[in-house]
Amino acid sequence: MFNCTFISAPVSYFDVHQFNKYTQTVTCIDYGYGFVNHTLSSCIVVVFATFIIFIIIENGVLPLSGKSRRYSHLTKCDISAGFLAIGQNAYSFAIWFTEPHFHSPNTVTWMANRNLPVSGKRSKLSLTRHGNIVLVDAAFNTAWSSNTDSLDPVELHLKDDGNLVLRGQLQGTVLWQSFYFPTDTLVPGQPLTRYTQLVSSRSHTNHSSICFYKMFFDDDNILRLVYDGPDVSSNYWPSPWRVSWDVGRTLFNSSRIAVLNSFGVFYSSDNFTSVTSDYGTVLQRRLKLDSDGNVRVYSRNRVLEKWQVSWQAITDGCLIHGVCGANSTCGYESKSGRNC
Repeated sequence: MFNCTFISAPVSYFDVHQFNKYTQTVTCIDYGYGFVNHTLSSCIVVVFATFIIFIIIENGVLPLSGKSRRYSHLTKCDISAGFLAIGQNAYSFAIWFTEPHFHSPNTVTWMANRNLPVSGKRSKLSLTRHGNIVLVDAAFNTAWSSNTDSLDPVELHLKDDGNLVLRGQLQGTVLWQSFYFPTDTLVPGQPLTRYTQLVSSRSHTNHSSICFYKMFFDDDNILRLVYDGPDVSSNYWPSPWRVSWDVGRTLFNSSRIAVLNSFGVFYSSDNFTSVTSDYGTVLQRRLKLDSDGNVRVYSRNRVLEKWQVSWQAITDGCLIHGVCGANSTCGYESKSGRNC
């Protein structure tokens, strides 16, 4: 076990540049009080501080990006968490599937501050003595917070399934978890509920949620894709010109939950079920509401492999409302795809 002990720090935190990617050494600095430095010997990190605040990570440390790399990683672990470069001197705290060769930066599964990136200098993620996770920028402005508090010791745990969980150390009470605050992606076992929604990113390279596409359970208990434009809002999946029971949906299950599993089945409480083209095998998978308004499941067998589309909600891209912009027409051919 790797132990990094803060002697008298009022908070525990990782700075943007406090992860040494080349030696797998983590330096935990207690500004003004001294620090303890150890080399990583396992995939578990425990940080002790005032009131005993823990950071525990299964199969991976909390990697934070450095000056010379786009984002840091731990190659032997499937899931990584840390500061991700999303622009020039712009970082977000995120969770992503590990990419050893950085060939695919579009594997982010969750992002804390997707609309308010922080600087690469003096920004930090902190666990306060009161049990709150706080991301601040160089000017000490809060870019994101879990808005939690606890009088008991807490731990921040990155689980194997990609869920970042803040929980009480004594009784294991969950105070906050990233699975309940999705961005544009679901991973196997992560539920979409009546209280959550997926909001697509603006583009493949712009992760901000200033966009028009959403996936959520409507008031009639149907899981829908919605175009929410500046002038008009409309449903486009399931087909708006067909009643729900004609497309196999039911209005009478009010539980409102949808989940993807590792075998490739996506099931929703409105009786919608889909299976991926590689169904039946446990693979790394992620369901994403892409920036073009389509929902896709991506799969891969090994970390070194590229992601493949194994299912998509809409085959004809022209059925997605607003996809070509205002005052435009859309044509679709199976071979060439969409043409605006």
